[in-house]
Amino acid sequence: MNPKHPFRLLSLTLIAGLSLLTPAQEPKGADDVRDAFLVTRRKVAPAKGSQPANPSRTRGRRPAGNTSEAAATSRGLIGLGYTLYKQDSDGRPVRVALSQEFHKGDAVRLVIESNIDGYLYVFHTENDGQPEMIFPDARLNGGDNYIRAHVPNEAPSSQEADPRFRWFIFDDKAATERLYLVIARKPLVGVPTEQELVAYCRASSVPCPWRPTETAWKQLVAIADVSARVNQSRDSGQAQTAVEREAVERGLGLPPGAPAPSVIKMSASSQAGKLVTMVALTHK
Repeated sequence: MNPKHPFRLLSLTLIAGLSLLTPAQEPKGADDVRDAFLVTRRKVAPAKGSQPANPSRTRGRRPAGNTSEAAATSRGLIGLGYTLYKQDSDGRPVRVALSQEFHKGDAVRLVIESNIDGYLYVFHTENDGQPEMIFPDARLNGGDNYIRAHVPNEAPSSQEADPRFRWFIFDDKAATERLYLVIARKPLVGVPTEQELVAYCRASSVPCPWRPTETAWKQLVAIADVSARVNQSRDSGQAQTAVEREAVERGLGLPPGAPAPSVIKMSASSQAGKLVTMVALTHK
């Protein structure tokens, strides 16, 4: 799989009367994790009849000041949802299980959704080799990685101009690909973004992407999925809905009734500053 392309930053209906969980409340089971994650979609979903969103304002751009919306979605437990889509014979994205074994020519795409406004990072390793940061990317939005709550982000983007870059394509080399997804309330220390990343890529004697130091990487991996609470659904075979597609294309926050991510992980404490999770994909 070749993940070095730039990608664009890119539910179940809640039970009537469900109250918002406060930062002090911790989800105790899988259903609590799902509900705690999905309930904040109501804060970001567009009103009916609203004008089309400008994706450049909902992806990769911080809001001016501490708006009530930003504040509301940046408190409490950190949640990260993701869904793996595989391209079917008609070219449509269809949900598949992460445990599925992939083969040469299979094409997949990951859709990532956070429940807070924050900073998204995606790192990749192959067979536990040297890690590389595939998002943020210096070639996309000036290396900015700020994302908005419940606005779905694709890796790689279906909006890429070159169709070859719209999917991860598995080759004939057997491997275990691991994607480490990080959502953080504040930028990670020592990780270049924006102009610093652009300058690094221009000046570097080796091609981008940027690679973390061994020490920094060990620290990051050590907290992957530590104490995280998980909800995982069995939704293989479900095609991406029109609502999900519109949210991606227009940079909209997903409404409460949109399908939930296949996997949802939430921090065990509202004091957590970041959530790190690992996605493993195997191909033969």
